[in-house]
Amino acid sequence: MIIGYTTGVFDMFHIGHLNILRKAKEQCDFLIVGVSTDELVLMEKHKTPVIAFSERAEIVKAIRYVDQVIPQVDKNKISAWENLHFDKMFVGSDWHGTEQWKKFEEDFAPRGVEIVYLPHTDGISSSQLTAFIKKELDKANTIRGGYKNIGYTTGVFDMFHIGHLNILRKAKEQCDFLIAGVSTDELVMDYKHKKPVIPFEERIEIVRAIRYVDKTIPQTSLDKIAAWENLRFSVMFHGTDWKGSALYEKTEDDLKRVGVRVVWIPHTKGISSTELAKKVSENNNT
Repeated sequence: MIIGYTTGVFDMFHIGHLNILRKAKEQCDFLIVGVSTDELVLMEKHKTPVIAFSERAEIVKAIRYVDQVIPQVDKNKISAWENLHFDKMFVGSDWHGTEQWKKFEEDFAPRGVEIVYLPHTDGISSSQLTAFIKKELDKANTIRGGYKNIGYTTGVFDMFHIGHLNILRKAKEQCDFLIAGVSTDELVMDYKHKKPVIPFEERIEIVRAIRYVDKTIPQTSLDKIAAWENLRFSVMFHGTDWKGSALYEKTEDDLKRVGVRVVWIPHTKGISSTELAKKVSENNNT
C-alpha cells in the first residue's frame, strides 16, 4: 500500500485545496493530511488563520479523498515521516525549486520517499481570498461613509403625505444614515401601468428636503439585491402594507441571505397617494 502525505493551512477551503487533495489521492492508496495548527501559522506567517484549526481540520476530514487528518505542529517533515512512514510527499508546484524544498528532496532521497509536485491552481489562494474580502470591506466602508448602520427605504412618494413622512421618520430612528430610493417615472409606469401625478424630479427634491433623509437616489429597478450591492445597507425598511405580498416575501428572503435586517414599519391608515387622487377626483366632480 502506498501511503501519501501532504500538508497545508487549508484556510478558507477553496478549489485549489481540493485539487491538491484529489490529485494526491490519485497517486496513493492512503492519504494523510497534516493541517497546520493556529500556533504554527502564527509562528511562520505572523498572523492567525481566518478559520480556527478545529474547523479547518474538520473540513479537510470531510473530503472524500482524505483518509486521515493530523495536526501539523511544526515543519519538520523528517519527524513526520518517522511517525507516519509515508512513501510519497505531495506539495504544490509553486514550491518547486525553492531552497526549502530542495533541502527536503535531499533529506528524503535516502529514505526512498518520492516528492511529487502537483500543479498549482492559478487564480486562487487563501491570500487572494483575504485580499478580495478586505477590498470589498474597504469598498463597503467607503460607500457607507464610515457609518455602521445604513438604512434603506424606497417608494414613489407621489403627492407627499403624512404616511410618507412617518415611514422616513421611523426609519431614521432605527439607523445612523438613511438612504431613500425614489422610483423613477419609468419604473412606476412599468409596474403600476400609470404615471405618478408628480414628476420624478419634483418628488425626489421633496424627499431630499426631509430632515430624516441623508441621501436620495433614483430607484430604477425593484431589484433590492442590486441596490444592496451598490449601497451596502444593513437594514431595509418597508411599510407593513406590503407585508405578505409575493414580491416582498421574496425580497425579504433575498435580503436576509446577504445579512440585511428587514424592518416593517406600521402603515399610516387612512392616507395614501391613491386615496388622495380619489379625493381630488371626487372634489372635481362636486
